[in-house]
Amino acid sequence: WTVARKGLERLRRPERIGRIPHQPAKTKNMMVLYDVPESAKKKRDWLRSELTMLGFTMLQQSNWFGPGPLPREFIEAANAMNVLSCMRFFSVKEEDII
Repeated sequence: WTVARKGLERLRRPERIGRIPHQPAKTKNMMVLYDVPESAKKKRDWLRSELTMLGFTMLQQSNWFGPGPLPREFIEAANAMNVLSCMRFFSVKEEDII
């Protein structure tokens, strides 16, 4: 097996700058919401990919639940890609409400 020419081109694209090693935390206690414009579709795709690798689960299109805190490298990469300002982070705690 080899990587196709088109695949190699994709690996060399600048949006790959945020690729970081992932070691998800065991406790899911964070909600991440974002609103990245349609014009930045590749950045949204990157964000979804990274959140998935960090152990997050999609609740709705731009509403994700998973382990926190997020790695510093992820925050720095999101900032470098100009999507950090489109994101909101919430700490979540499960409690009995019934």
